[in-house]
Amino acid sequence: VRHGAGKELVLVPTGAGNARRLGPIGVVPTGAAFLPDGDRIVLAGHAPGEGTRVYLRDLAGGEARPLSPEGVTVYFCRPLSPDGSRVFAVGPDGQLTVYPVDDGELHVVPGTSSADLPIRWTEDGRGILVQGTTTLPSRIERVAVATGERHFLLELSPPDPAGVRVVGRVHLSAAAR
Repeated sequence: VRHGAGKELVLVPTGAGNARRLGPIGVVPTGAAFLPDGDRIVLAGHAPGEGTRVYLRDLAGGEARPLSPEGVTVYFCRPLSPDGSRVFAVGPDGQLTVYPVDDGELHVVPGTSSADLPIRWTEDGRGILVQGTTTLPSRIERVAVATGERHFLLELSPPDPAGVRVVGRVHLSAAAR
């Protein structure tokens, strides 16, 4: 995001090439991810005076369109489903919620609670990996988006848990996906 006369989105190449200015976006972003089509991005951010939302922005131009209500929390680890059709966020009510990128209804993931920290989608897009945040050892589980069915994957705990309140995120190997 470039500041000055107004906030605008600028794509900066990771290799050779020139930066591409996309113009004003209308929000203050905190994270972004490209959709698989390469023509759009999903943003987390807020418009001035508003709470955080999930937005969709076409790279060809225009304002960012809200996909979620105000007050969501987006963890930009991998919130976008593998096919780019859905994005997860923790809703204003503290529930893990899936928001459609294009058409459809939002979906609260059954069987989840505010104690679940979403990590990423499963490769097949049918589940979300969550980490428990209230107990040690911290459990990593796969939660089926449609049913809320949980499958234990692993536990995380330091060798000496004295004084430890939170165990951070972990990069899961392909075997755990």
